[in-house]
Amino acid sequence: MIALSECRLTCPRCGYEAQEGELRCPRCGSFLVYVCHGLRWTVKRDVPSMWRYADMLAFRPVRLATAGEGYTPVVRLGPVLAKLETRNPTGSYADRASSALVSGLVRDIYRVGYSVDFGPSMAFYAGLVRAHTVVYARPEELDPFDTVNLARLGASFDFTGRPELTYENQYTIEGLKTISYEIVEQMPRADRVFVPASTGLLTFAMRKGFREAAESAGASEPELVAVSVRGSAEPPTLDMLRDVKRVYVGAEEVTNAMVSLARRGIYARPLAAAAYSVAEAEEGIVVITGGLRRPGLSRRGSELRQKVIEVLARLDRDVTAYEVWEQLTGYTLRGVYKALEALEEEGVVCVNALLRGRRKVRTYRLCNVGKT
Repeated sequence: MIALSECRLTCPRCGYEAQEGELRCPRCGSFLVYVCHGLRWTVKRDVPSMWRYADMLAFRPVRLATAGEGYTPVVRLGPVLAKLETRNPTGSYADRASSALVSGLVRDIYRVGYSVDFGPSMAFYAGLVRAHTVVYARPEELDPFDTVNLARLGASFDFTGRPELTYENQYTIEGLKTISYEIVEQMPRADRVFVPASTGLLTFAMRKGFREAAESAGASEPELVAVSVRGSAEPPTLDMLRDVKRVYVGAEEVTNAMVSLARRGIYARPLAAAAYSVAEAEEGIVVITGGLRRPGLSRRGSELRQKVIEVLARLDRDVTAYEVWEQLTGYTLRGVYKALEALEEEGVVCVNALLRGRRKVRTYRLCNVGKT
């Protein structure tokens, strides 16, 4: 990992000045954060991923683990403007965190704590650089679907030890703050942003991103609204964000919002649906995240999946779904997209992106995800 000289690694809770390589504050146990001065607003406009802001991150990657994460669109869903983090490779904003972590902190084995989105995302990104992921969890807390997905992505499990890495770390924050940078680019007049808040780390990172954009580019800083589900555990990081508005949503509102989003083709996490339900009543942008979908290919879908693999192996380069479809007969373009999505979830296909004009185009190739 290479940190910028004008950035300092500190504890946001007690002020401890950490050394490079530390991942937790030895004084109070908090996560650490980079505090940078003199940032200049710099965007690599030909890069259709979060790495378009590489010069504004507090570290320089030792290796680049990327599958086109970030540069997600802001779209209108009825009365709501939504930042669709569901368009990331594993369907979650956790991909930004994993890309930053695997790029900046080199390991042969990443020993991570279990969480619904972070575990599969880390397994996917570690696989891109032929590293391995060990997920530490209690058996009773594992969702069976997550277990299958993690296994497909090449991860293994440890039910007795302790993780080396948790979701709360300085690399995660650097990755997640790029959501704010993108909103500044896409919607420079945004007054309010609704953020799903489980641990509160996303809210913390996005506030950091908006403040850095304000300091480096003179952008306005929108109001952040952290949304949680009523009755869930209190987000532990929000007590460090006194200027952030907090809203709690009931289970019925969450369910109704999930149904509304599903009818629009968006399969959101309940917490993201909670944020959407609040955004429906107020103006602003809501961050929507999902995750890996449950598998379920028909026999014909399995046959098409194998044919797609054969096409990718024959072409041996980054290609679009349309280019794959052109090589096949008897299948629809929609079917090819579904097969590619399934192969992506299994870690067989790697995704990248390129810009055509201002449009981000996904490309696909075979990869060695999950192999060491």
